Amino acid sequence: MKARKELLILIQNLKKTVILATHGIHTALSVAERVFILNKAIIAQGTTSEIFSNTELLEASGLEQPDITKLFIELQHAGFSSGNCH
Repeated sequence: MKARKELLILIQNLKKTVILATHGIHTALSVAERVFILNKAIIAQGTTSEIFSNTELLEASGLEQPDITKLFIELQHAGFSSGNCH
């Protein structure tokens, strides 16, 4: 676990493009600016926000939304928006 954390910190501090293949959504969310969903071909690509907030795309791809995205969606359904948080 310690080595994984150190690797993620190293990746975040690099000033170069890094291609990281992972099944870990939380890993991708923590280090990526852009995400590609692959299944023998590129299914979708976009920013982490665009991809992980697209519920239909994630479900169709067999992926689960990150916990933080689920929380934001639940807060929006409850009447909160990012503009209401100070």
